[in-house]
Amino acid sequence: MGLLRTQRPGGSWQRDAAHRCTYRLEGTRVDTLSSFVGGDTRFRIVWNVLWNVPQEQSFHQFLDALIGATLGKDWFQEQNKLPVAADRHVLVRWRSSLLSLVERPPDKPDGAYIRTGVVEAYMHFGYDLYWLQIAHKLPERLVIRLKTREYFQGARYEVLVAAVFARAGFDIEWLDDEDDAEEEKHCEFIATHKKTGTKLGVETKSVREAERYISGATYHLRRISRETYSDSTKRQSSNSPKTYPLSCLLTPTGR
Repeated sequence: MGLLRTQRPGGSWQRDAAHRCTYRLEGTRVDTLSSFVGGDTRFRIVWNVLWNVPQEQSFHQFLDALIGATLGKDWFQEQNKLPVAADRHVLVRWRSSLLSLVERPPDKPDGAYIRTGVVEAYMHFGYDLYWLQIAHKLPERLVIRLKTREYFQGARYEVLVAAVFARAGFDIEWLDDEDDAEEEKHCEFIATHKKTGTKLGVETKSVREAERYISGATYHLRRISRETYSDSTKRQSSNSPKTYPLSCLLTPTGR
C-alpha cells in the first residue's frame, strides 16, 4: 500500500517542478518533462495536448483525469449507469473505490490517504498510461481492448510491459494489427533504446490457467513458456528484430 494525496505537499519536489524543465521520477532511467506553474495554473504536456489545471492539483488527481481522457468520459458514464455494480468494467469499479476513499477524512495528519490494493491498481494503471502517452498517442485498437471486459486483462499486461520499457529509456513503436490476415504476423511493439539504438521486438503473454495450482504447475509453466516462444517466433517477420517473449501467470485473489 502507499499514500495518496489530494493536495500537493510542500518541499523540494514542488520547488523543483516550478523551476526545472525536467526531473527523474523514482524507479526510472529517463528524465521527464515536469509540470510547470504559471500564475495559479499548473501545466502538463502529454503527447500533443497541453493540460492546464489549478496549481494545487496533485499528480494522483492528474492520473485519474488522464485515465478518463484516454478511455473517454462518456464511456465511464455509460458504465456507471449499469444497475448492477458487478456488471461494470473493473476499471470503473477501481475508480469508485478511489472516490470512496477520498470522500472520507484523510488517514494522515498531512492530508494523505492510505491506498487500498484496488486504488493502488488504478493508480498504477494511470501511471503506465502516462508513460506511454508522454510522446506518443495510444493506439486506438489498444484503447478498445482496454475498454472491453473480455480483453482487458491481456491489454492491461501489454500496457504494463510497454510502460516498463518506456521507463527504462526505450521508445515504443506500436505495430498495427489491421492487416494481420494478409500479412506476416508480428509482435506487439518494437522497443528501441534511446542511447544505444538497440531494438527489441516484444511479444507479451498473460496466462491464466487453473492447473497451475495442482502438482503439475511446474510442467504447465514450462509448456506455456515453450508455446509462447514458438508463437512469438512465428509472428516475427524476416526483417524484424529478434523477439523476446514475456510470460506472466496471474494468481486469483485469495490463492
